[in-house]
Amino acid sequence: MKNSTILLSQNLPNQPVIIYDNAEIDKLRILSDNKGLSGIYMWKHKESGKIYIGSAFDLSKRLKDYYSSYYLKRSNYYICNALLDHTHSAFSLSILEYINILNLSEDKAKNLILEREQNYLDLLQPEFNILKVAGSSLGYKH
Repeated sequence: MKNSTILLSQNLPNQPVIIYDNAEIDKLRILSDNKGLSGIYMWKHKESGKIYIGSAFDLSKRLKDYYSSYYLKRSNYYICNALLDHTHSAFSLSILEYINILNLSEDKAKNLILEREQNYLDLLQPEFNILKVAGSSLGYKH
């Protein structure tokens, strides 16, 4: 665990399951550790402390987008612009919670993931999130 810290969420409520201290150096570990897992993640700009909360059915696939310059340049998300401006080394990435969606229908899994994401949006008030309602595009300016 050279560049990351593991915290057990059972013992520390509202603490990340794992923190990757440098999203640039830890890229390959981030993608391999989270392959096929669902959950809630948080990007944190280390200098300012500003955060972004997101969720995914497959964290590895979703997080891979954040390492694609094509995706970052085409996206209007504040976090994507910040990653382009500051580079990944200026950010840590935390997995806030893994969510077991086995044996759930796609709709129930989606609802559970969005419910958990909303919990973190309400709790942490992330500055990089444009939308304050998980899964909603209400209020998004194109």
